[in-house]
Amino acid sequence: MIRSTPVIPRMALTLLAVTAVSAQTKWTVVSTEQLTHSGMSYGGALSPDGREIVIDDHARFFLKDLDSGQTRQLLPDSQTGSHGAVFTSDGKTIYFEAFKKADAPGKSYPSYLASLELTEGATLQPVPGFDKPYAASVSPDGKSIAYLVHEENLNRSLKVQPLAGGAARKLFSWNAGSYYFRPPSWSPDSETIVVHKGRSDRDVLLAVSVKSGEAKEMPSPRKTIGGTFWPARANGLFAGVCDDKCQIWHLSIPGGQWTQVTHDDWGFAPDWLSANADGTMLLAARGIIARDFWDTMLGMFVKDYPKELKVDLVLMRVKFTRP
Repeated sequence: MIRSTPVIPRMALTLLAVTAVSAQTKWTVVSTEQLTHSGMSYGGALSPDGREIVIDDHARFFLKDLDSGQTRQLLPDSQTGSHGAVFTSDGKTIYFEAFKKADAPGKSYPSYLASLELTEGATLQPVPGFDKPYAASVSPDGKSIAYLVHEENLNRSLKVQPLAGGAARKLFSWNAGSYYFRPPSWSPDSETIVVHKGRSDRDVLLAVSVKSGEAKEMPSPRKTIGGTFWPARANGLFAGVCDDKCQIWHLSIPGGQWTQVTHDDWGFAPDWLSANADGTMLLAARGIIARDFWDTMLGMFVKDYPKELKVDLVLMRVKFTRP
């Protein structure tokens, strides 16, 4: 079901020392296309080949073909909601969190991991053996899923589990300091996973070795780091980086140099972003979010929960040059 991607040289954790801002690489946004106009976009995912987009519209998924412009709903309206789609490396399947929709105000249900093949008539398939998974991500070699588990006192664990079945393995645990979950990002060789650690003064990313569980810190160039995405051939990862406003930055790996990619007047929603395999196309939510954490949670599970959300999906085509 999942095609393996070519393995690149190992991303040794010792190469992840981080400097402030790269003076060697310049990123330029060539074009920006607004894909939604409701002001209420919740997220999305860009296929590795950059030809399809999954749009997350209030617990419903739509698949948009960028070549034809056609859009179809992936799952019928029912009592099952969906959130946080990620593509497999062959672009034929998505994995996501599914949950039973609330049938009464204030009521919620545990989520579970599910998959869906992107063919007409395909149905949701629960993935067995995952205990309360949040923010799952499929490894590029198609063998494993990394996901986060919330524990007591705001503690969090990173777990890895084989897609073919078998026991989950806990790689690393830490105190996250909040309830926010952002998806892990795999290195292209499937040997390192990047997760968001969080810190009171300046956010930190953790690069965790899949083999040993060793973790190295990568500090943010600004106060806050949002969602991250590590494309197969982009020489590093992209991240939402925020002070008062969130922009998209690139962290080169190896090298550990942060470079600002966007300089958008509106800024971007910090929780997620997506890219194609070579990093020349970025999908993000541009706009303003005026909600606190509990508003966000209640809005996911309570029908017609009031909110102030003014964000729409944009597709950016970018290029980078070196002097």
